[in-house]
Amino acid sequence: MNRRQATTKLMQFFAASPLLRADRKFSEIQDPIYGPVNVLEMAAVARKKMDPLAWDYLDEGSEDETALRDNRRKFDDIIIRPHFLLHDVSKIDLTTTLFGKALSHPIYLCPTGGKNCVFPRGDAATAAAAANSGTMMISTGGIDSVLDSGKGPKVWWQFTTAAEFRSKNQMEDWAEKLEDKGCSGISVTVDIYHVSHRERSVRNRLVRGWCNSNGIPRDADGKIVYKPDEIVWTTGDYPADRTLPTPTWDTLQRLREATKLPVIVRVC
Repeated sequence: MNRRQATTKLMQFFAASPLLRADRKFSEIQDPIYGPVNVLEMAAVARKKMDPLAWDYLDEGSEDETALRDNRRKFDDIIIRPHFLLHDVSKIDLTTTLFGKALSHPIYLCPTGGKNCVFPRGDAATAAAAANSGTMMISTGGIDSVLDSGKGPKVWWQFTTAAEFRSKNQMEDWAEKLEDKGCSGISVTVDIYHVSHRERSVRNRLVRGWCNSNGIPRDADGKIVYKPDEIVWTTGDYPADRTLPTPTWDTLQRLREATKLPVIVRVC
């Protein structure tokens, strides 16, 4: 399998996308979205369809975007070396097990905020795609309607920073609701307790809440509409009340005691 084939397979797993079906008829592929032949070419199509501020939010990285550039270079260094004749590959089994849950393949959708800037009801759409492809998803929220319909992903974890827990009872109630909804694990991200330095969003005067609600608000002339009390992107602010302490190892211990679900500590 060469790099292009591997990337194509990754795309199929990632979003249960019909774009790469081999049996697409010419009459069905007139929309430009069917033009890309690999994952990276999808970026140009997305940029044309998205609000410029939303695109910058999706495409940018924090600080000087050094890690973003490094990741792209490292991706180019990946080499898939085929071992011909060693194995019968007419049937390939990608299934695996994680914390006792069967997965169709060892690929999952990581927690990402701001999907509503990219697509209306973006979290729900992502959950539906995860379900259709048999992919595990770490949810940042907004997928209750999909879960309640019975059409959500079979394996999903709930994202949290643990900063919202003010008491043990609150923590227990939160965990109990997740268990009732069929959650498979709790993913605690521990390195985002202040707003990252995202230069494009600072220059664009992006309001964080837009990407968690209905996208970029514009008037009939295409100008951005700000509400008087909205706060534009500011580097270094805490997303929660500064008077409250950030989580510690003790917080994780109390969360572990409050639920039977696996608690996974995640660092971006």
